Amino acid sequence: MAQTASTTPTVATSTDATGRLKRRLGIVGAAILAGLATWAIASLATDIRVDNRGTIAQIGPAAVIFAATAAALAGWAALAVFERLTPRARTVWTVLAVIVLVVSLGGAFTGVDGASVAALAALHLTVGGVVIAGLRHTTQNRTP
Repeated sequence: MAQTASTTPTVATSTDATGRLKRRLGIVGAAILAGLATWAIASLATDIRVDNRGTIAQIGPAAVIFAATAAALAGWAALAVFERLTPRARTVWTVLAVIVLVVSLGGAFTGVDGASVAALAALHLTVGGVVIAGLRHTTQNRTP
């Protein structure tokens, strides 16, 4: 007698949810640490300064922590929404996240000099890379 594949849907357990929560919190932490490490290295070479509508501001560790946290949590929230809306959540979210990262690189051009622009671009790419690479592996496309 031939065996057939089960059509019973897989039910997520609370253990799965707890594990996913811990992994995602770890990714938020990793994004913050990666941003701070990038900032610290770039700060050895230059003061990272931006022109905010005529006001020059220096980017410090608090700004990096805030931005990395906001980016990671926004990415997490978007992923959670896509997980509820589409069976292709990983794919859709990854494409959207890469587009958002590319658009965010425009913010690097607020740097007041070439070194600041390069440092800001490195910060965006580092934090974005950690968030995208990390979060995309905490979900999977599911069959409808």
